[in-house]
Amino acid sequence: KNKRLLLGRPLVDYAIKAAIDSDVFGLIVVSSDDNDILELAYSYFQTNMIQPHKRQSIICRDNTPVKVAIRYVIQSYRMGEEICLLQPTNPLITPQQIGDAYKLFKEKNPDYLIGMCKGKDIGFHFFGKLSFLKDYEQLWDMTGLNWVSHEMKGIDIDTEKDWRRAEELLKGRNEG
Repeated sequence: KNKRLLLGRPLVDYAIKAAIDSDVFGLIVVSSDDNDILELAYSYFQTNMIQPHKRQSIICRDNTPVKVAIRYVIQSYRMGEEICLLQPTNPLITPQQIGDAYKLFKEKNPDYLIGMCKGKDIGFHFFGKLSFLKDYEQLWDMTGLNWVSHEMKGIDIDTEKDWRRAEELLKGRNEG
C-alpha cells in the first residue's frame, strides 16, 4: 500500500515530502525492499538528505515487527542520539506537525515521543536515546521510560475504509 497512488501520489511520497520540508532532519533514510519506493527516494536524492536503503526482503514482510526494521537501519548507519520513525501510512502529516512535535520533544526531553490522533497511534515516533533502540527486547516496552504523547491531526491507514477517509480529508485540505 505504501506505493499505491493517493490523489495521484504514492502514499510514501507524503511522508518523504513532509520530512524534507520540516527542516528537522539532517538525514532521512527511506528503507524498503521495493524498487519502486527506492526509485521514488532516489528522485529526492538531490536534497542531500535522502538515503534510499535496500532492506532484506526477509524483514519486509507484513508480519515483521517494525522494531526489527528500525534496529536493522540503526545498525547500518551512524546516527545521532535522536531518531524519528515516520511511517508512510499517515498522508496527513505536515512539516509543521513534525516541527511542533520536535519542539515539544526538545522541551520535554523524554526518552520517547509518540504522535497520537484522538488516542490512536498514527505512526510517528521520536526516540531520544539510541541505546534504547539498540536493545531489541526493550523496544516498544515503555516500562520505566520517560515518554510523552503528542496530539496531532492524522490517520493511520490500515483498511480500505481508512484509505477512503484519507482521500476525503486530503481533498478537503487541498480545496480549503
